[in-house]
Amino acid sequence: MIELTHLYFTSLSVPFTVLPTFPGWYQSQSGQLECRACPIGYFSSCEGSSLCRLCAVGQSTTKIASVKCVTKQMATIAPLIVENSLKLQMNTEDVVCFDFFIETTDDSTLPSDFEGMILEVSESPEFPEEPEGATERTNYDASRDKNYNKDELGAMMPADATRACYKSSQNFHNHMVFFRIRGFLQSALGTPSKTTNTYSTGSRCGNLMYLCRHCWPPEGGMGAWTVNASRNYNLEEWICQGCPEGADCRGPKLWDQITSQYG
Repeated sequence: MIELTHLYFTSLSVPFTVLPTFPGWYQSQSGQLECRACPIGYFSSCEGSSLCRLCAVGQSTTKIASVKCVTKQMATIAPLIVENSLKLQMNTEDVVCFDFFIETTDDSTLPSDFEGMILEVSESPEFPEEPEGATERTNYDASRDKNYNKDELGAMMPADATRACYKSSQNFHNHMVFFRIRGFLQSALGTPSKTTNTYSTGSRCGNLMYLCRHCWPPEGGMGAWTVNASRNYNLEEWICQGCPEGADCRGPKLWDQITSQYG
């Protein structure tokens, strides 16, 4: 406990009702002379806190009176993301899904029997912890058409999950997002999978090209790409195409957004 009598107001005629606690400490009752330290697994990041917040799944604190949580990690078998599986959900612009699996071998000494699976989402391939929210740990709830909050039970997928989905705040044809999967075991995050590949977006195509989502790669990887009316939902197969003669492709553009040049 910490004595905080020096924080009293100088005028004794003004009653002291709420103790101005420091970050990492809290006091929920008025008229108290001491603050209480946030226990392990909880934190308080601002002054005057009346309670401590529980760390998110896969995070904890290393000492009492902590002002932030840190990610707990342990070496495990890394999940594998299925190649070419990152695709938009049909008839959407902001929901993607991809497949993954756990490959185990008899001679592996690393744990692979996870309690759950975690989807990590970030605009950076480095998946930074700072600032808060730079890396999301969530999962898409199709029944509500929204992602789970980090503290909701569904934010962690079941241990036998093989498919992850995410709803973006922006349309994916103008938004670059990176994904990876980690197992969850003994209150810690396991070794992450490789990060999903980059994909073309309208902004990356510049002012002289447009983003083609009706382009299809040649079968077997050899030959020319084809363009047809069928929409390609595979993000990794979106490509930038040269702007047609006389057309205006300035700014992020899809085919149906291209206009004629003035004059």
